[in-house]
Amino acid sequence: VAPRGGKDADNWLNGRDRFTFSARDLAPYQDMTSAEVTLLTQWCDSHMPLLAVDAARHEAVFSKYSVQNFKKGDRYWVENTQAALTEPGEWTLNRVSGELLYLPKPGETPAKTRLIAPRTEHLVLLDGAHDITFRGIEFSHSEWWFPADYRAGTFWPNSDKTWGVQQAGVDIGGAIAGDDCHGIVMDRCTVAHVGSYGVVLGGAARDNRIVSCSLYDLGAGGVRIGPTTIHGEVEKGVAASNQVSDCTLHDGGRMFPGAVAIWIGQARGTLVTHNEVHHFSYSGISCGWQWGFDQPLTTRDNVISWNRVHDMMNGILGDGAGIYLLGPQPGTLVEGNVVHDVIGSYASRGIYLDDGSSSITVKDNLAYSNKTANFFQWRSRDNIIENNVFALGADSQIELGGAVFNGGGPAMSFTRNIVVSIGDRFFNLENFADVSGIYHLHDNLFYNTAGAPGFPQAARSAGWAADSIEADPLFVDIAKHDFRLKPGSPAIQKLGFRSVDWSGAGPRPSRPTPEH
Repeated sequence: VAPRGGKDADNWLNGRDRFTFSARDLAPYQDMTSAEVTLLTQWCDSHMPLLAVDAARHEAVFSKYSVQNFKKGDRYWVENTQAALTEPGEWTLNRVSGELLYLPKPGETPAKTRLIAPRTEHLVLLDGAHDITFRGIEFSHSEWWFPADYRAGTFWPNSDKTWGVQQAGVDIGGAIAGDDCHGIVMDRCTVAHVGSYGVVLGGAARDNRIVSCSLYDLGAGGVRIGPTTIHGEVEKGVAASNQVSDCTLHDGGRMFPGAVAIWIGQARGTLVTHNEVHHFSYSGISCGWQWGFDQPLTTRDNVISWNRVHDMMNGILGDGAGIYLLGPQPGTLVEGNVVHDVIGSYASRGIYLDDGSSSITVKDNLAYSNKTANFFQWRSRDNIIENNVFALGADSQIELGGAVFNGGGPAMSFTRNIVVSIGDRFFNLENFADVSGIYHLHDNLFYNTAGAPGFPQAARSAGWAADSIEADPLFVDIAKHDFRLKPGSPAIQKLGFRSVDWSGAGPRPSRPTPEH
């Protein structure tokens, strides 16, 4: 993809309604009015109905704008055109004639093939509902699409002409949905084959429990809790005391890749624990929805613990993470999680403290084999990062934003962590002196599996080697990703590292019974 150019062409907020493409990538399809392009930009997906293709000029024109600007090399795919029918199981619907074409899989015949075409947006509506339990029920087959009055954001140009969501798919509805509900329990339920989020409990959702459920084959994300914006009295608008535990969420973002497996907005006292999340195209668990430091402290005291998040982003989108935090969150705890193989199209991290993430404790986590970094902190303050293992990241282990983005305030205390690098890829940072006064690293263990010391001299000059050691931590079997520590580990003996049993991360075999 290449942008067409024009005024403010380089502004990433400005979407476009056309692009130029490589020769032979697109053609003037016979069923042009049904064809649609899904365009991937940074962390977003845009859905753009095709109007025209000029094969000579290599230009495609759309009836909708992209949610962000795009650059040369951004990827897209074409859907719903007869020309793309090449593999068994594929289908296309002509929106003018109503004709459905389907290429059957081996053994399928019209007489014994069941075709399901969902039309309803919600399977259950729970606005204002309270004290209801759903137990052992399977919810399947719903549809969602952008409403006629949809706007992509108040400050996005052409937002009223866009089919796309700025981040995390937060505008997308839910198969099971309700605002301001409380005392709702979903116990051992299944939500599958839906075109939206599985469960959305919006507004001031309180005291709700999603326990031991399975959510998969999802058009967007799995669970979305709380508001993005609070209207009226702040304390009454915040989501509070909700729980997502012992659930399995996988294979989401089928239609909207930018959605998140478990998304928590402006909320307090949320417990996200012992879940397994894998194969979504963006972030796994996201908590918080405010940018910068000067924000009302609506989001606080949330716990994200003992989850297993792996095989995420799938090379599709970027700037996401296994666990993603955003905005000030006093008292929020990220503990005991296992995050690995988060591999996006570009920036992709294990644990990510984004803009304004402050007063958060990250401890006893294991993050390994993630692409850009196992831990990343952007413009943030007063965080405690302790007793974690960050290992085997492809590009780096620790990535840090500069002091210029932090206002010079204290960013974090980083202590008693084990940082293991393949070669000298410990830090992703250009200017250590720029951040030496705001990031405080001491009493850590650094190990280069290539054998050489490898700890950057610039980091040493910044004081980050203070009371730290460079030594083999003596994992049981690092090649098999067994990060238990052998007796005599220098991390234990010299630094006081607390051994952690990560085998308990993920859903528990004996799952608790919901309270309600």
